[in-house]
Amino acid sequence: MVRTSSVARDFKKLPIPAKIVFANNVSQLMTTNSAKFNNPDVAILTLNGIITGLSKAAQEAESGDHQKVVAMHSAEKKLETALETEADYVDRISNGDVPTILLSGFKATASQTLPSVAPDAVTGIKITSSQQQGAIHVESDPNKNIWAYMYFVSTTANAIVMDGNQFNMQKNPAVISFITDTHRKIDFTNLPSGQSLCLTIIGINAAGIGAPTAPVTFRTL
Repeated sequence: MVRTSSVARDFKKLPIPAKIVFANNVSQLMTTNSAKFNNPDVAILTLNGIITGLSKAAQEAESGDHQKVVAMHSAEKKLETALETEADYVDRISNGDVPTILLSGFKATASQTLPSVAPDAVTGIKITSSQQQGAIHVESDPNKNIWAYMYFVSTTANAIVMDGNQFNMQKNPAVISFITDTHRKIDFTNLPSGQSLCLTIIGINAAGIGAPTAPVTFRTL
């Protein structure tokens, strides 16, 4: 494993209220230290708007309305993406200097390592059917060794067949929808309604592609 000094990405594991507090702290410190962080990839005004959007969505989701909960997850994903982009910017500015990283409000992980083996199979898969026809929300357990995910929805429980490190549709004719994303929470839309389908997830990191999960059966509205 190669040791690096960089911005920690553990903010993605935070629950939504703590994630909002963390993001506000990043915004405030990067503003305070604007001489150092004078041209962030996500403008502070834009970041503040995304934070406000998640705060509002989280409040509205307290009603339990499923569509509002889905909107909250979408807003959370948007904030995570913004923070990841900002973290990349801080990594470039800091060039491994821990005090500079801390000035941004992010945490420094001097002991962060690049994985030497592909991740284990994704665990803790939860599928929630939306009130919208043909839509589902998917989430899984946090896993620091997974950097990105491949999500497959199939009409059968057949195992996903990979062509080396590539996905080949011709070898997986039952797959009807496929998403790649860096988040462990995603939403599928426009799936066939009123059907029994199967979901498979594969984790990815710098070392390669992990083992596919066993297909999880669900039914759309």
